Amino acid sequence: MPSGQKKTDWENKLRELELQKKLLDFSQRLRAFIEKQSKTVRYIAAAVLLVIFVLLGFGGWYWYDKNYQEKAWQLYYTNTAKLIHQHRTSQEIIGTLQEIPSRYPRSQAAAIVYYRLGRVYQMGNETKIAIFNYKNCLKIANKDKELVPLAQIGLGYCYEMSGKYDEALESYRSAMEAKMGGLFASLNYQNIARVYELKGDIPAALAHYKKALALLKEPSSIMLVRNKIASLSN
Repeated sequence: MPSGQKKTDWENKLRELELQKKLLDFSQRLRAFIEKQSKTVRYIAAAVLLVIFVLLGFGGWYWYDKNYQEKAWQLYYTNTAKLIHQHRTSQEIIGTLQEIPSRYPRSQAAAIVYYRLGRVYQMGNETKIAIFNYKNCLKIANKDKELVPLAQIGLGYCYEMSGKYDEALESYRSAMEAKMGGLFASLNYQNIARVYELKGDIPAALAHYKKALALLKEPSSIMLVRNKIASLSN
């Protein structure tokens, strides 16, 4: 992080701490005032005091969580840099990645690690462990980010590889319904179509291949899906 950015972050934290100190001082003076007033005034002042404590708690949590997430990302970038610059075995790679969720289990860096581990185990045909990691990713991943549909797609592939077609369809549909699911709509229509084809439901497979075709832009992908539609239509 540039020194200028560090200075700015530190100044922001100091301002936040100063604000919290002022609020705390004010709340102490307000409490002393409450004790001298009538019941009605006490109720009003107590409500104001409650709002102050809520603000203090929110501010403290905000900075705690911000610091927590930053430390998790720092460890993530440090450990992934090791993987790039050093030749390591698969187990060493997994061990290096797993340090992040073990130390920062609810961080967004941990969510990405769970996704990457899901991919590693999926590629090794270890679908049960891959499913476990994809599900862990989905528990903590920011619902507004594309990681959610990507993890759902990975989950769908694992279920499909295991012959659990209904679960695969559910995962692919969940990927479609995710906030960023539209980014992968054509891929998911193809995934859903393929599973219907495996289940022997050709009309449903054709319907979804056609939906995918309407969204595709790349000529090679268009050709593949057109050929698939033609073969299933015969």
